[in-house]
Amino acid sequence: MAAVKQTKRFRDELLHTLMFHAMIPFAIALLLLVAVFAGIGTYQTRAEGLALRDETGETFEKVYDDYWNVVYDLSYDLDVARFKSDTVYRSDIIRQVADFLKGQTYRGSFYVFDRDYNLLYQGGNDAYKDQLTTFLPYCTEERLGIIYAQDAAASNISAAWAIMRPVIIGDIIGYEGFVLPVSYFSSFFRQEGSHTPILSNVYGRVYSDEESPFWNQKKDLVDSVRRASGFVRMNDNWYFVTPQKVYGEHICAMVIADINSMFNLVFVVILVGIGIFAIIAFFIYRSAGRTATRHTELLYEIIDALDRVESGNFDLSLDIRSGDEFERIGESFNTMTSSIRELLRKERS
Repeated sequence: MAAVKQTKRFRDELLHTLMFHAMIPFAIALLLLVAVFAGIGTYQTRAEGLALRDETGETFEKVYDDYWNVVYDLSYDLDVARFKSDTVYRSDIIRQVADFLKGQTYRGSFYVFDRDYNLLYQGGNDAYKDQLTTFLPYCTEERLGIIYAQDAAASNISAAWAIMRPVIIGDIIGYEGFVLPVSYFSSFFRQEGSHTPILSNVYGRVYSDEESPFWNQKKDLVDSVRRASGFVRMNDNWYFVTPQKVYGEHICAMVIADINSMFNLVFVVILVGIGIFAIIAFFIYRSAGRTATRHTELLYEIIDALDRVESGNFDLSLDIRSGDEFERIGESFNTMTSSIRELLRKERS
């Protein structure tokens, strides 16, 4: 009974060893495959997001820089009182602004207000003049405004970029600057596949008139996105965020990539891998089980023969034709019992 118990333990150990050495490399290869696949997907998503973010940021930085230079110069040169009363001077200023706008791809609307926020001039879209009057009291040289108003042309709420500055000649004597509706930049804010480009100011106010889960009804970025960099989970979805502050950190350009499809694909790869792993494990288990059973049966046969020799029965031989070490043991056993029988025969004679 003890010998049979020992044989069973050896069989199990042999089977587990065969399974371990057969399946562990496969499991490691599967994990490496999933890791490489996820790594490549993440790298590609990040690279595409960075390229789109840089393109958006650089474009808006250039536009902002061009407009800000004009606004800055006018804030020290524009005589608001003369602009209001002198038609020749007024026409000259308007002509200078018009010449500047002719060289711009994105042509904003020019506004001039007096110190009491009364509109003195508006060239172009007038949908934002009411919103500007509430914006101007907070307008400083560091202020980059994103305002929203009812756009009569589009019949909806539209976002605009207000690049305004106080006119300072000793004291503030008025305000001037430009407004650029987001509709001018529709080509930049269209979704590129799974990538969504976003522009905001430092306060998280989004330059967009669309609805999105990434900002609330007030057009402020939600906290999970505003502070995000890299992977973020929101509304049971996974996203990859690549933010960048440009133009002295006054503008934040970011791209949010929806990576749910990548996660789902990785999940499918894992499931398929587990399925293949289970199938291979089943066949290896059966094959390894047959191998372990065959060898342990040979061991049991050898142990049984040794027990019979131990009890004094030398008239036996083993017929093992396994072609391996067990066959060699069987031949040695037969040689041993043959020698013992020959010694006993000589002893009796």
